[in-house]
Amino acid sequence: MDLPRVEAFRSDVAGLGSRWAEQSRALEARLAGMKADDPLRPDAQAALARAKAKEAAAEAAVQQVDLVVARAKNPDDPLGQSVGALSPLLPEPARWPLALGAALIASLARARQLKEGLTSVATGLDKAMADDPEFATGFKKHANTFRSIQTPTARKVIDAAQRRKKAA
Repeated sequence: MDLPRVEAFRSDVAGLGSRWAEQSRALEARLAGMKADDPLRPDAQAALARAKAKEAAAEAAVQQVDLVVARAKNPDDPLGQSVGALSPLLPEPARWPLALGAALIASLARARQLKEGLTSVATGLDKAMADDPEFATGFKKHANTFRSIQTPTARKVIDAAQRRKKAA
């Protein structure tokens, strides 16, 4: 994939994010006009949570593309720096795909580190709840709030950590 195609993809995702942000604002306005006991309020709140999650996912995708492009242009890892050093020796059609590939590999390695970090946070929260019943009660009281703003990735990581805990 060459740089213009990556930039076109980024633009498409940013446009999706903007549309989902508009949808979020419209749902927030709708909720603001609803009474607290309106039977449609839970559906509107769920729709808002979904729209916010989509908006956050699009924003994260744009940030990831920006990071990959920035790393391809200015590598900050040994693989990317090696590719950067070799790039003057490579023919033009091969430069960008190789640089983007190296940047993507570095981004995937960092994503794995972040996933492991998020797993440790989930494990730490479980341990704290096991050790402190008062904390567990307070956390469970707000569990729906956490679930409503969790990204799909965070939900998967936390669910996997809880499955491992139950299996152990």
